[in-house]
Amino acid sequence: MTKLLQSIFVIALYFPLTLLARDDSFPTESALPIDWGHLSLFGQLVHSDELSRAPGSNSEKLSDASLDILYTGGSSRFPMLAEYFYDSEDHDKRLLNRLQFGWRPSENTTLWVGKFNNPNLYWHDSYHDGLYFSPSVTAPLQSAVFFDGGVTAPQISGLRLDHAIQYKQSEWRFNFVAANGPEVLLNKQSDVKPGDFFKDFSNDQRLYIAGLSFLPDALGETEFGVRYSKVNAPWRAFDFTGFEFNLDETVFNAYANLEIDSWRFLLSYSKFKQEINVPEGFAEFTASLDPNNPINASLLLAANLGVQVLNGSLNLRYLHVEFQFNEHWMAYVREEQFEVDAPAEAKLALAQFGVDFEYDKHIAGVRYDFRESHALSLQYSNYRSSISDQEQSTLHLVWSFSLEVGE
Repeated sequence: MTKLLQSIFVIALYFPLTLLARDDSFPTESALPIDWGHLSLFGQLVHSDELSRAPGSNSEKLSDASLDILYTGGSSRFPMLAEYFYDSEDHDKRLLNRLQFGWRPSENTTLWVGKFNNPNLYWHDSYHDGLYFSPSVTAPLQSAVFFDGGVTAPQISGLRLDHAIQYKQSEWRFNFVAANGPEVLLNKQSDVKPGDFFKDFSNDQRLYIAGLSFLPDALGETEFGVRYSKVNAPWRAFDFTGFEFNLDETVFNAYANLEIDSWRFLLSYSKFKQEINVPEGFAEFTASLDPNNPINASLLLAANLGVQVLNGSLNLRYLHVEFQFNEHWMAYVREEQFEVDAPAEAKLALAQFGVDFEYDKHIAGVRYDFRESHALSLQYSNYRSSISDQEQSTLHLVWSFSLEVGE
């Protein structure tokens, strides 16, 4: 059975179940009749000017247009969600981000199956593609390190369980994920095609994610939470050697989203740790390599120092602050820091791969909301390498909008 036929079969099987969901699905008044579908469009036009660029770095594209199409349907007991993202410049980002089929045995519990966004970082789970609802033009570099050719998959396929417990006005939220995802570590070429969204199931990256958060006011935005994820996957960096490497990764994320009057503070700290064992016979293989070749030098370091070079951790943190002047105007600033906690030999190996192992970034911007669902943003960003002291500054001008189709 082809992948397309698989998707058609799942949808054809799912919708008859929604017909069984009646208005009395839940014993409360919150049950809803069947919703045959609703479309929401979130768009963004970006123009960027590089004010300064670090020597040897890639030039940033000057203009980009993106559109996020969100479909929701089903019923109160059997919800459905699909999302497609289009980028005018980046073909790899044109894909079906989400295709989720849900079952709600109660008001506070939902079990999802399908393809969905990786929830192991707060920003990615809440704003993933940015667009209209994102408070800033760009996501924290934390998301790029983890997802954009980084260490974990941005979209994964499997099971997700969400559960909430209310106590007076507050609420505790729990979620658990067991899923598979594409192999992405040191592999910039995504193997997930827009029309092949079940391909994730056949990949080797296995993820388990658990999250816990607390909202003092269940109807408010203030939230405190932690997330922990475990990943096991092949490590593809040295595939050409014929040796099989395997890695175990853990990601810990703690965050706080605070709203105080007109102020909003978002704090996040993430620690990523990986463990890779050098396979038997690899040291003998590297004995005949030319040490003057940069890649061979990295292989020699791995062979001679073993797991000391290939094991380490990443520390990423940021503080995002917003101030809402009125219903139209908002200003925001953000500070980000990234560092690799590893031996000097490991940092040398990373540098030979072109990986900067320490940086900080600052952004400042203003946003003007108009006509209820449109916004103009002007943002300045400055990136500085703590190792080389090279800096790169960029100015972004963005128009973003949201549109509800059929209303």
